Amino acid sequence: MPWYWILIILSAIFGPFEAMHALNKARRNREEAEKRKAMNGLQDQSTVTQADQEENKEVFR
Repeated sequence: MPWYWILIILSAIFGPFEAMHALNKARRNREEAEKRKAMNGLQDQSTVTQADQEENKEVFR
């Protein structure tokens, strides 16, 4: 059996597992990026709220 047939067989066996691993890794990275984006949005909202509160304190003094 020529050596390239061994490579073809190994690729057919391990290829789908490697593809699934890459897909899961990409999905996990996307979910983490969405979480970071959501957390940044919450921090921005709290910053705006704090600025509004400080502005309101000055108005009511």
